[in-house]
Amino acid sequence: MNLALHIRISVTVHLPVRVFGVLPGSNLENFTFNPSLVQEIGELLARFHVIADESKLSVAHIPYIAVEHRRSILNEMELQLRNSIISEERSKLIAECLAEFEQRIANNCQLHEVGLIHSDINETNVLITEENKIKKVVYKLSGNLFRALRNFFYAVREV
Repeated sequence: MNLALHIRISVTVHLPVRVFGVLPGSNLENFTFNPSLVQEIGELLARFHVIADESKLSVAHIPYIAVEHRRSILNEMELQLRNSIISEERSKLIAECLAEFEQRIANNCQLHEVGLIHSDINETNVLITEENKIKKVVYKLSGNLFRALRNFFYAVREV
């Protein structure tokens, strides 16, 4: 299977997408978190970080997509709030999360290791199979895409 698709970004912008195969399963966003699933997600992240050790890869730092560039996240949040894309409640939650990150992590940065992290492991791109196992093949990414999705940051970032 090698279908050519386009994702509509706006009325005038369409981006090409190539589908190389369809994997059975459902995205993590469709599951309730339980201890065994959280354990598997942690193991997936740990495997990724072992593979992505900086001694094995060239390194690029893209701070805009990292929490360390919190002002950009807050600017985006304020823009979405002004345009009624997110609710006041959601914007408060985002601000509270970033404030807690500032207090607990950034203000204690000397206590945390800094390493290569994956910047886009989230509930929409982790696949769960019918056997409730995380599908590791979701992360067979191309070199260019992989480079765009990694960053140096506090090792606690994805926990």
